[in-house]
Amino acid sequence: MNGRERILAQLNGGTADRLPAMPITMQYAANFMGASYRDYAFDHRVLVEAQIRTAERFNIDHVSCISDPAREAADCGAAIEVFEDQPPAFIEENALLAEKKTLAALRLPDPLAGERMLDRVRAVALFKERVGNEKLIEGWVEGPCAQGADLRGINNLMLDFYEDPGFVRDLFQFILEMETRFAKAQIDAGADLIGIGDAAASLAGPQIYSQWIQPVEDSTFDCVPREGYGVVLDLGTTTIVAQLIDLKTGRVKGVRSGFNAQGRHGADIMSRIEFGLSLEGREKLTSLVRTQVGVMVEDLIRSVSVSRIGGDRDDPTARECFEIREVVLVGNSVMHHLFCGLPVESLSEYPFVLLDGGIKCFEMAELGWGFSGEMMSGPRVRFLPCIAGFVGSDLVAGILATGLCQMEHPCALVDPGTNGEMVVGNRERIVCASTAAGPAFEGARISMGMQAVTGAISRVSVANGELSCHVLGGAEARGLCGSGLVDAVAVGLDLGWIQSNGRMMDAAVQLQESVFLHQCDVRELQLAKGAIGAGLRILAREWGTPVEGLDPIWLAGRVADPDDAWCVPRGVGVSPWRWVAAFFSCPRPKGARQNSSNRCFHWLVWKKYLTSKHHVG
Repeated sequence: MNGRERILAQLNGGTADRLPAMPITMQYAANFMGASYRDYAFDHRVLVEAQIRTAERFNIDHVSCISDPAREAADCGAAIEVFEDQPPAFIEENALLAEKKTLAALRLPDPLAGERMLDRVRAVALFKERVGNEKLIEGWVEGPCAQGADLRGINNLMLDFYEDPGFVRDLFQFILEMETRFAKAQIDAGADLIGIGDAAASLAGPQIYSQWIQPVEDSTFDCVPREGYGVVLDLGTTTIVAQLIDLKTGRVKGVRSGFNAQGRHGADIMSRIEFGLSLEGREKLTSLVRTQVGVMVEDLIRSVSVSRIGGDRDDPTARECFEIREVVLVGNSVMHHLFCGLPVESLSEYPFVLLDGGIKCFEMAELGWGFSGEMMSGPRVRFLPCIAGFVGSDLVAGILATGLCQMEHPCALVDPGTNGEMVVGNRERIVCASTAAGPAFEGARISMGMQAVTGAISRVSVANGELSCHVLGGAEARGLCGSGLVDAVAVGLDLGWIQSNGRMMDAAVQLQESVFLHQCDVRELQLAKGAIGAGLRILAREWGTPVEGLDPIWLAGRVADPDDAWCVPRGVGVSPWRWVAAFFSCPRPKGARQNSSNRCFHWLVWKKYLTSKHHVG
């Protein structure tokens, strides 16, 4: 195992033959080679040679482009003082932004045109050429506080936090865009990962750090554009959704969804577990879901490939026009275990302990996906880690998509799927739980239920004393999706067709010519609503706030028309709900974060959030 393989194995949750060695050598490397630090910092050829020699001599697993904090600021026009045997430095009295008004006229430097930023990009490219298959290549950018101090002066910046926070906000936004561009240029040149240096942040107190600095540090790599595509999948108990993501723009290029093929062996979590307790049953469930996911991924890639170049969907050459870099899956703990082929006995009884909830990595061929050899270079398939018990990686995805983990005020996220998962918290503390909600919110186990696709009634209202139903796709109504069910029950309550205890006055209510709401449908919704409502109130109490104090409460899931907010307080009895496209569940609504789906590919960031949660068992 070479250095690059060793580090990647560790980062991917695999097993390394030893702990990777990744020290910052900088001046030691220059001295070891016999070069001046001036040459090391200003000539990428010297830096590369010194790093490689030091790494080979001391069995270091990576090579790094870090040299000094003055590259970006120098290309912005800042004056720096150069020394023969120490890193370049800034003279605070001559800071580029000594006058704050200068920021408005400051132009973002081009990392491929400026002298010092380009020198680092060239270092990455030379590393790639010389040791790219043997050592992991680390690029480098400055964090917001460090770069702000370089441009403004450290003392001025510390005062600005108190005296002119608006200026700090504008300055950090400038820095964020500059560093993102610089990081992308290094990634394009061959960097395997990017380090962020922000030592100046240690001078700020915890309140300033959490309010101003940490959010920018966390968002620096929300979406670093890069070439290629990725596939993300949400394995729900009832529904599976896949999206193809353009990693350069973060845009969704294609969506596929369908009911989980395992459902024939149990509609709810516990029934699924019961079937999977035997070896034969577990292997059947694993085979079903792996095959279904493989077909969805292949169909996504084929359709988008053909749309790019035209031609026959079944022509293998049509699938070679772009590269799939990553395939990432999330799901609840049972779906995680069943997809990964793990026993589910420990989840069948109290205290519902995970056998192995960590990251799992697979080769495509290992999953039986026969198209991998002809279509792409074979990216690894990763199933991301679960939190605990019945709280899986899909909830972690939602936490990051909403930014709940950065909120100051307590808020909540609810995924009202069959295994209804929810979280309450903010940047200080997070508590989570799951409830047996059943599949009603996903349109399953409803007499005329269906997914939120063409033909589904997604909204029901009363206009001029008559029922008005919105049908997705403008087609003839074929059934009800989750939001349509909630609206139908709410309208029934308003019109007196349904009593407050859920009993219907008649055997059925006709919504459209061939679509009816039945008593059993109302009961299914009551069960789901009761489970979600109880779970949310328990979590709020555990956190120490009333439910009314949670704002916002985000709702995730493919339950409704993604272009419209789902207004559910009448039917569910908990407000204020807000719609959120939590990554994978549906095409994102207008105004949602452009790059939220792309975050799933930066899964290493998730690990720090897994350490701050508390699972309510």
